[in-house]
Amino acid sequence: MCHVCGKLFDSRKDLVRHMVTHTGDKPFECDVCKKRFSVKTNLKRHYRVHTGEKPFECEQCGTCFRQHNGLSSHLKTHSGQKPFTCVDCGKKFSRLSHMQSHLVCHTKEKSFTCSLCSKMFGRRDSLKKHMKIHSEDKPFLCMDCGKSFAHSQQLTVHAVCHSEHKTFLCGECGKTF
Repeated sequence: MCHVCGKLFDSRKDLVRHMVTHTGDKPFECDVCKKRFSVKTNLKRHYRVHTGEKPFECEQCGTCFRQHNGLSSHLKTHSGQKPFTCVDCGKKFSRLSHMQSHLVCHTKEKSFTCSLCSKMFGRRDSLKKHMKIHSEDKPFLCMDCGKSFAHSQQLTVHAVCHSEHKTFLCGECGKTF
């Protein structure tokens, strides 16, 4: 049993692994971006950000996700489940995070300002994501060609160029790319 929080464990090994959540120790470092983790499995999960690996696939539409909870949330889009409701306008959302992002539209408040270009944001995480464009840090590496990107979404879009699956059809010449 953990003497800090009282949580019970089946083995001493699990207790030892758990204790780092209280000490703040982060012995596992990503060799790509140097981000540190307290648990090795979290480092392995994080590494997918750099590789673009998305092992969790929706059986209904083929959309892939980096983490299982992303797939679980996504499945609600097929079922039509929208358990989260905006108290201001009644709009329904399948994900709590989408509803929380939506709430900013009712205030129009943009209280987070970029210190480098003065662009304003309604959410702190949006500003944090934006700041990467001013940085040399591009931790999302394409394993096919070595090109790196500031955002995982940019890597995902780029990866299509290496795919044999051509989704775009030119209306002029009929060539796919």
